[in-house]
Amino acid sequence: MLASSASSRVRRLAVVAALVAAVASHGAGARSAAASTLVVDDSFALDTLDPQRAFDPTSTIVLRAVYDTLFTYRGSDVAHPVPSLVRSWTSQNAKTFTFRLKRGVHFGDGTPLTAADVVFSLDRLINLKGNPSFLLPGVGVSAPDANTVVLEAPRPMPQLPSILANVSTGIVNAGLVRENGGTDARDGSTADKAEQWFNSAASAGAGSGPYELQSYTPSSQTTLRPNPDYRNA
Repeated sequence: MLASSASSRVRRLAVVAALVAAVASHGAGARSAAASTLVVDDSFALDTLDPQRAFDPTSTIVLRAVYDTLFTYRGSDVAHPVPSLVRSWTSQNAKTFTFRLKRGVHFGDGTPLTAADVVFSLDRLINLKGNPSFLLPGVGVSAPDANTVVLEAPRPMPQLPSILANVSTGIVNAGLVRENGGTDARDGSTADKAEQWFNSAASAGAGSGPYELQSYTPSSQTTLRPNPDYRNA
């Protein structure tokens, strides 16, 4: 379960709601016409809290609260991604996407979020060659200025905004991650050493979401605390 100061009943309802939304956003799950009861298997399966390595329903619940993504979904509508960190965007032939970032967004340690953090995060996702790396096949990422990010795909990818709502594309504090062994280099699959740090309370400040990690026990419990610097609403 996920530990918090809320009552057990509220916590369970929150976990169920978040898990259902997460499963829907990944296009998973099946609907039974005969069933009148929703059963959620809430067994704790959380191998990592490194956003660019994680790719399972439980991590989705946790990481959605800690790391902002360029796009997100509003309510139960998982068919139409809406901007989150993005202020405006354009697309040319669904191959070249230009995203202008919101201003005034900060990570939990007060560091401003810039295009360089987006480039680092997405390049790290690609170069770690982990489970979610397939999300951006052959995509190049660049930043012409501090508030603009350009993604170039080798073929048309009209689904790209939806992909950028996935928590594995969560934006991390590039400077802080580098200081703790992270890299977005091409040899990231062997050179990156930041996972253990992401799995510890020391990683507070790595995300710009409303919560930050307080503690993590892989087999049983993850505790989050409010991010006092959250200013992204």
